[in-house]
Amino acid sequence: MKVLKLLLLGFLFFTEILKAQTDFRPGYVFTNSGDTLFGQIDYRGDLLMGSICKFKNPDNKIVEYSPNDIAGYRFINSKYFVSKSVKTGNETKQVFLEYLIIGLVDIYYYKDDGEHYLVDINHDICELKTIKTEEKIENQTYIKEKREYVGYLKILFNKSPSISKKVENLSLSQISLIKIANAYQKEVCPDQKCIIYEKKFPKRKNTFGVVLGMNGLFFSKIKEYTED
Repeated sequence: MKVLKLLLLGFLFFTEILKAQTDFRPGYVFTNSGDTLFGQIDYRGDLLMGSICKFKNPDNKIVEYSPNDIAGYRFINSKYFVSKSVKTGNETKQVFLEYLIIGLVDIYYYKDDGEHYLVDINHDICELKTIKTEEKIENQTYIKEKREYVGYLKILFNKSPSISKKVENLSLSQISLIKIANAYQKEVCPDQKCIIYEKKFPKRKNTFGVVLGMNGLFFSKIKEYTED
C-alpha cells in the first residue's frame, strides 16, 4: 500500500511539473477598446492557446485573458490569434482563432477535441468540414462522407477555374490550405502579397518521460515533436 501511495504521489508530482512549465515569448495583446499592450505571452499548445492568453506585462504581472476579454493577441514574428464567435453544433462560443493566412482568402484554425479549419465568407465565419453519416445497405452499415468544404472553397476561389478544380481533390490540412490560398492570391492578384502565418515543420527530439505502469513508476525514453 505504501509503495502504491508513493507511486501515485510521484506521478502527481511530475504531472504538476509539466503543468507548471511556461514559455513566455515577446508579443502583444489587442484590447477590445483598440489599445495594444506589449509584453510577453505564454507559448503553449494549440488547445490551450485557443481558449486562454496568458500575458505578462513589463512589470512581470501575469494576467489571463479569455476570448471574451480581448480582441486578439500575437507573438512577435509568429502566431497571430483573433477572438471570433464560432458555431459548434447548436451552440455558439467565443474562441481564439489562429490565423493561417491573410489575403484574398482568410483561413483560420483552432483545436478543441478535434481540429477545425475556418474561412471568412462575406464576414461570416464558416467551418470547412466533412460530414459523416451512417447508411445501411443490406444489413451492412457504411460510413458516408460529404465533403462540405469543397463547396465553400469553390465560392472563395471562383475567380480562378484552375484553383477551383484543384479544390475537388484537396485534403483538409494546414499545409494544403495555405498552399492553395497562396497560389490563388498569386494568380488572381499578383501585385498584392498575402501574409502567411505558417508553422514550421516540427523537429523531433528525444526526451525522458514518466510512465506509471503495473509494476511501478519508471522512466521511459519518448519521442517528442516541438516547434521553435
